[in-house]
Amino acid sequence: MEACTQEVVSGSKLATEAGQALDEIDLVSKDLAELMRSVTQATRQQAEGAEVLTKSMSVISQVTRQTASETKHAAESAGNLSELADALQQSVTAFRLPRTKPRSALIFDTKETVSTSPMGSLILKALK
Repeated sequence: MEACTQEVVSGSKLATEAGQALDEIDLVSKDLAELMRSVTQATRQQAEGAEVLTKSMSVISQVTRQTASETKHAAESAGNLSELADALQQSVTAFRLPRTKPRSALIFDTKETVSTSPMGSLILKALK
């Protein structure tokens, strides 16, 4: 009978240890499930971030193409403006008057006429 009692005690002890091991497995399983939920949530957030990044890169690409096009147009306009300025400069050379007196001589010659007018002194000061 004593042997049977010892076997029952030993079996009971093994059952208790098995129960504790199952409780430990249950806790580890719950921790693992929580970790998997965290990984799933982080993966979703990364996917959303990647989608936002992709959209942003698309907008940047579009703006870059538009800027390049506008820069090309501005360069063409600057070239056309330069050509027009050259043409205008060439056409204006035909209208240049020959200089007979330096500007200072003209001011000196007209000094008497200007000084007799009401605004003469102001004009003379401005020309100096």
